[in-house]
Amino acid sequence: MKKLIALTALLLTDNSFANDFEAYKSGFKTYKNQQLQAYADFKNERDRQFSEFLKSRWQAFEGEHIKPRVTLPIELPGNDEDFAQQLKQYDDILNAPISADVEPDLDFDSNIEELLNQQDQAFEEVAELEPLNTEITSIAVAAKATLNDLPKNIDSEDKISKSWDVLAVTDYQPIVDALKKVQKTKKLSDWFMLELIETKVSSDVADESQIAVVTWFYLLQMGYDVKIGLVSKQPGLMFHSKHDIYDQPFYLMDKKRYYQRNRNLKGGVVTYLQNFDDGVKPLKLDFAKGTQWSSQYKSVSTKGINVEVDLKYINYLKGHPKVELEHYFNAPLNPQTISALKKYWQPKLAGKSDYEKVSLLLRWVHKQFPHGSDEEQFGFKNYLTVEETVFYKASDCEDRSILMANLVKLFTDLDVVILSYQTHVAIGVELESLPDSLYDRKQYAYEGKVYTVVDPSMVGSVVGREATKIPLDDMKIIKL
Repeated sequence: MKKLIALTALLLTDNSFANDFEAYKSGFKTYKNQQLQAYADFKNERDRQFSEFLKSRWQAFEGEHIKPRVTLPIELPGNDEDFAQQLKQYDDILNAPISADVEPDLDFDSNIEELLNQQDQAFEEVAELEPLNTEITSIAVAAKATLNDLPKNIDSEDKISKSWDVLAVTDYQPIVDALKKVQKTKKLSDWFMLELIETKVSSDVADESQIAVVTWFYLLQMGYDVKIGLVSKQPGLMFHSKHDIYDQPFYLMDKKRYYQRNRNLKGGVVTYLQNFDDGVKPLKLDFAKGTQWSSQYKSVSTKGINVEVDLKYINYLKGHPKVELEHYFNAPLNPQTISALKKYWQPKLAGKSDYEKVSLLLRWVHKQFPHGSDEEQFGFKNYLTVEETVFYKASDCEDRSILMANLVKLFTDLDVVILSYQTHVAIGVELESLPDSLYDRKQYAYEGKVYTVVDPSMVGSVVGREATKIPLDDMKIIKL
């Protein structure tokens, strides 16, 4: 022990040891600086090489579209006479009129539509974040500072190439780092980041062509697989996504789809083929990542419930690309929506069997949610999440099926699948116990389970009834 103490004292007092430790620290610092410089040189070289790519020959590509499902009106049977007494019991439980043409309780404040039309609603709280406010705001500031050098009215390959050269020599890395940090901290989706950058840039840049080019530059630096191209001499931002996006122009390049950000830019595009970096990633456009923003809720009494509607989320979804239907079924519900639904439904469903629960939920959707086409309400095909279906005045078969599936999953442990017909959508529910009186039920076997048809659009029907006069060929069952 004495030898150990003496050795320790010697080490602590030995100047050579202290000098060696200082030399080690100095060497590590030099190594770290060398690594940082190597990374900076790599970025500079990558930017330079990409600049050369942009100056090479561009190619022309024809635009294509993915058309959404064409849904057709189905025959509405009215109240199913074989189950008139059962339906009346459901109505009594729901405390709703028996008449099938009941007007739902729609108490919309006059300022809601005005709030929805303010396109920057979803971005205000992000700009207020500290200590990121300065860095994020500087996207627009940095863009504004280079406006004198950026080409105006960018309408050629040469002007796009020159714009890259101008932006690549700015001190953009702190801005990119801040954007990545806020995305991780607030769990912002890829689409939210695209709109955030675009919004911040456009706040100080009036030239539409420059907005597209600057947004493209920052998205590339963040690692996204995006391109810029010319459509009738207008620069158009394009993004790669593995999702099918409906009614949005896309161009097939190297077996990948690049979708046009601006839906109004139609026709062929002229662009470059080379990727900025081998590690660029496609935009993920499902709803799995829950954005954490300081939401703006509005209390709305509608469809028989009182719910706090997240106006920022509703507004954000207005501009979101229309992806595959199953992503809307799987979109997570807001806690406020869950709370409102549970407050209304849990007392009514207490002690009920699974069949009774599904039947009551189906009757409520039939009675309280007016049926209407997307074309009538929006002017285009528009899948709705549960929150949107609760908020908007009408819904079609896809929207009602999304709602019904989520209600079944929220209040039972039953398995649910999507029944995707050629011109219609319903759901299938794995109900193990059905009443003997349900003699005419329609069921489908899938992966070892039997699913009973539940059709939220067949107003007046019951569990097990399938829509009539619709094509049944090529009906697909989609697992959730």
